[in-house]
Amino acid sequence: SQGLPLARDALAMAETLGIDELRAHSLATIGLAKSYLGDPTGAQDEMHALEIAMAANSPVAGSIANNVAVQAIFEFDLRRSDELFEEGERIAERFGDASGVRWLRGQRAIGAVILGHWDDALGMIEEFIAECEAGLPHYLEGSLRRERGRIREARGDIDAALEDHRNAVALGRSAGDPRELVPNLSAAIAAFEAHGYMDDARTLARELVDVARQSPHDAAISASFDFVLTRVVRDYETELRDALRDSPQPRWKELALTCLDRDFVRAAEMWAAGGSPTWEARLRMRAAEELIETGRRAEGEVELGQALAFYRSVKATFYVDRCAALLGQAKTA
Repeated sequence: SQGLPLARDALAMAETLGIDELRAHSLATIGLAKSYLGDPTGAQDEMHALEIAMAANSPVAGSIANNVAVQAIFEFDLRRSDELFEEGERIAERFGDASGVRWLRGQRAIGAVILGHWDDALGMIEEFIAECEAGLPHYLEGSLRRERGRIREARGDIDAALEDHRNAVALGRSAGDPRELVPNLSAAIAAFEAHGYMDDARTLARELVDVARQSPHDAAISASFDFVLTRVVRDYETELRDALRDSPQPRWKELALTCLDRDFVRAAEMWAAGGSPTWEARLRMRAAEELIETGRRAEGEVELGQALAFYRSVKATFYVDRCAALLGQAKTA
């Protein structure tokens, strides 16, 4: 919100001077700021900024295309965001924007996990992390280690997965950005809880809630993935609901609150509508746990069947075994 007046001043100056590149950059900043504040007109500003940048043959077009993709994420249209990140990468390549290309490659790798393309995602992630380890560090390294940790855990490589999550948290702290730190904390909490490291999970949960309360604009999207599926979240539920109350992202806020209400079937359906088979399956497995625990075994088996179909398709042996164990529990209860 503090940058919005400055961006508007810059836009006025650019229009007075007739500098299209500065117009596009300023308008893109205005659009993104509006979206963080919950103003739906931000998306229109972003699209206009992209049109100006493309017409001016400006290298900033790639980064603005990234912003348009982020807008689609805010709107919970995950398929569209992936298409826009891919388009942004092509634009950045066209204008020789090497920094933009690398950023968008990272975003596309994250998107590939969300969309269920795990083998493609893992290849992109491994390449990106190798570049970081070879002396080309990047802001997105923590996010990519987090996503590699997800795939490694799902495929049974637990020690390597936990190491990825520890590194992702450390990198998130170094970035000093809640949008980077909170999802990394969230994923680590879920992994530590799943494998019995409860003290670590509780310590990180306290950190996550503190950061979310300080940054409510980022809380809904960042916390909507792993943390709201854990059991340790119940110790912090009131505080997290308070943090979410001020979130300007209605779809993500609704998703997070639905999970806190433990209506995991509805949350799975929301993920399916948003375009993520990866998270739909994760929510269906969590729904099955809740249903079986509360005596609704037949409903739980239905959810497990859908989760199993996806996990088998991506070779997620750890989750396949977990679903099979839950099915056995349902049949013998």
